[in-house]
Amino acid sequence: MTQDRKRGRAGRPGMPRILTVAGLKKSGKTTVAAALIRELRARGFRVGSVKTFRHHPLALDREGADTRRHAEAGAEFTVAILDGELAYFEPRTARAGFRDAARHFPPGVDFVVWEGTADPEAGGGQVV
Repeated sequence: MTQDRKRGRAGRPGMPRILTVAGLKKSGKTTVAAALIRELRARGFRVGSVKTFRHHPLALDREGADTRRHAEAGAEFTVAILDGELAYFEPRTARAGFRDAARHFPPGVDFVVWEGTADPEAGGGQVV
């Protein structure tokens, strides 16, 4: 493993490199993000992703859903366990940013592909 790969983003130990894929609606961002993820995985890297939603809530946590009702009752967070998936919901008074998302990155991840508008704190490369 190269020293650069060990050091991660901006020389900070343990922090993955961030690749942001940004563009207009229906411009192919998801296609590009998926291609980047596939290629990085094929090269042996550990890869995660972040998807920024701007205009609509995630359907799983819709109005009236059990997870939403837990949050409305005052839960600080809710974890939804599904067959083969795990989702984490955290009610917030302000939009979450890079540091909030990074708390959930497991150790050893080399790259995070961030689709949509990323927090400027994330730094990294950008594919437009």
